[in-house]
Amino acid sequence: MDLKKIILLFTIVFNLLISASVIASNLYVAYYDVSGNQDVIVRLASLKSSMIPVNIKIYDEGGNRLYFKTISLEPLETKSFKISDLVGKGPYNWGLFIAEVSDEDFLFMSVEYYYKDELVSIDNIFRPIPVFTEGLTYVYTIYHRNTGDVLTGLVLMNPQKISVEAEIYVYDVEGNSVYEEIVELAPYDSYFMSLSKKLEINASQIGLIGVKVNMPIILASEYYPEKRLLVNNVFEHSAYI
Repeated sequence: MDLKKIILLFTIVFNLLISASVIASNLYVAYYDVSGNQDVIVRLASLKSSMIPVNIKIYDEGGNRLYFKTISLEPLETKSFKISDLVGKGPYNWGLFIAEVSDEDFLFMSVEYYYKDELVSIDNIFRPIPVFTEGLTYVYTIYHRNTGDVLTGLVLMNPQKISVEAEIYVYDVEGNSVYEEIVELAPYDSYFMSLSKKLEINASQIGLIGVKVNMPIILASEYYPEKRLLVNNVFEHSAYI
């Protein structure tokens, strides 16, 4: 076998291994934060007509796994998980919650966010993250508002087993590009960006954030109205390139 054929064979095998390592199951993913006065309760419900096993994984913002357990869910059964009971509370206890099932099983995940023991936001996640497709660029979009009365925080999370490079583009209300950044996310890593520290705070700072990656990730936004907190997870991309 000549050198060109060996290189071609190696490339094909390598790409197959990468694809298999990225996702071999359905992953339901959400942002959590139990630092300070915050807490999170995740509720998982089975959408199958038979019992299914579910792997629960929790990672901190640096990609370190804090918790792992395999549970079972009966048909339409719901089980609840208070994150602070599983990983404890602390200044850096925030990151990535993953519920993993086989690619033939499906879940419904509801995430309740608490501030000072008050329920302030609920997010429903009804689909797993998309399956990785070699050669595609995934584009995610999310709304931001940095007008003083409301501020925005952006969270990027990598639920994959390999590193991901993310390009972040922020636009104002007129569609002008006001900020760009490239972030390298290690496996299971999370990145937080406070837009009030990157942008001027004024009435025109309303618009879109675009994030381009070469494999599926998950975004979350934190909105800070006065004395309140709202959270939104973005688990579906808005476009391919």
